[in-house]
Amino acid sequence: MKRTKMWAGMSLCLVSNVALADVVWTSGAGTVVAPPMSMEVGALEGATTIYAINERQDIALPYDLAVDWAGHGMLEGTASLRGHVIPAGTRISSHLIHMDTDTNIKMLVEASFGFDGPILGIIVTRNRLVATDGDLGFATTLYSLSPYRGVEIDAFDRVAVDMETNSVWVRLQQSTEIDEIRVITGVVPAPGSLALLGATGVLAGRRRR
Repeated sequence: MKRTKMWAGMSLCLVSNVALADVVWTSGAGTVVAPPMSMEVGALEGATTIYAINERQDIALPYDLAVDWAGHGMLEGTASLRGHVIPAGTRISSHLIHMDTDTNIKMLVEASFGFDGPILGIIVTRNRLVATDGDLGFATTLYSLSPYRGVEIDAFDRVAVDMETNSVWVRLQQSTEIDEIRVITGVVPAPGSLALLGATGVLAGRRRR
């Protein structure tokens, strides 16, 4: 009996450690970077670049998480936001899309970001971004408290979620100091992890016999 429990515990640990949760492709002005020490105003800026970082990975939500949008489609204004709650206990990963401009030219910049897990929801409003920095943000990154943080979807900023391709498209205007979107994805086991779970299960069964 003790050996059975040992193998079952090993199988759970192995599966947990090979979960995928990354930005896997970008297009347009998008690029993926390692989490920086700071994302305050001026720390990670670029006139024509929209950055993405992978934040907390493969965690179980300790509470119901309120997001601004869940589903397929385009956000065209605050009136289009339909809130959603991701239930406590859901295994998720967090990613942040970030643009900080150093120019007063009000040019529109576009980018797309693809993820290797299903998109469960996104956060685009300043208050919810700040509220989730502690639990979903990267542990050693200092986040901005700018009043302009978020996206201005009542102006020229646009965000669209494609559930079929697990991707987010953004069009951001260089008119405020920080535009950010937090993307919450579900955790998907890496190829081979389910087979590994099956194999350890077989071993556990043999031990029982």
